[in-house]
Order: sequence, then C-alpha cells, then structure tokens
Amino acid sequence: LDAASKTRTRVDAQIQMTRTMTEHVNILSQEEAKYAYLANSQCNNGTASECSLLFNTSSLEMVGIINATGVIATTPDGTEVAVWAFDSIDLDENVKVTLTGQRAMALVSRSSVRINTGVIARPGNLGAFPGGYSTLHAGAFQGAINNVNGP
Repeated sequence: LDAASKTRTRVDAQIQMTRTMTEHVNILSQEEAKYAYLANSQCNNGTASECSLLFNTSSLEMVGIINATGVIATTPDGTEVAVWAFDSIDLDENVKVTLTGQRAMALVSRSSVRINTGVIARPGNLGAFPGGYSTLHAGAFQGAINNVNGP
C-alpha cells in the first residue's frame, strides 16, 4: 500500500471507532435512564406505601409500582391473550400481584425472570371462564370443545 492508502485506512478506522464509541455511549445513556426510572419505582425505595401491580387483561393496563400497556396476541385457535413484554422481570416477596380481566395473560421476558411472590387470580376474574368442570354435553362428539363460557 502506498502512503495515501495507509493514511486513508487509519482515518477510516478512527472514524469508525469514534462512531462505535458514540453508539455505545448512547446505549449506556439509555440504559442508565431506564435503570433510574425503574429504581425510582421499586418498593424498597422507602416511598411506596403499597407495593402492588394490577394486570388488567381487558384494558391491557398494568398499574401499580410501574405502569405499562400490554398488547393483544391471538393463539392459533383464536383465543385472545393479553401480553406484557419486558427486558427482564424481577418480582420479590414484597410485590402484591393481582390479575383481572376478560383475556388470558402472558408475561414475557427477553432475558431473566424471577417471580418470588404470589399471584392472585380469583376464580372467574381472569379469562372470564369459571373452569373446574367439563364443557362436553349430551350429543356432543367425543373430544369436542363446546366451551360456551370461555374464549
């Protein structure tokens, strides 16, 4: 390589390294802002009077120590599922989690999940199906799903 090619190559490498470093600084800034928001919302910060989360599958709202909006996914058989997706999930024993609404629910994490608390879903309050009995009736063929009460 001639001197001009070597210089151009070094300059190109410096530009690329500067660009990469700037991207990493921006990513770090975003992660620090996300951490600060979540750290403020935690139950152990001494400001939360009640540490609770309420997932409403009808309105797709999650309210409590943090607020989020879910999305609707549909299973192959047509059941609507309220889905909340997070980078990670960590619910300790201080968090009271309650579920309610007309749809089934999915809590999804892109990495780790730690749920070290009870989840309250009273019968008939989630998915609008009381459950606990067979939905087959006289005249139905074997294996038919005749669920008139649920999704």
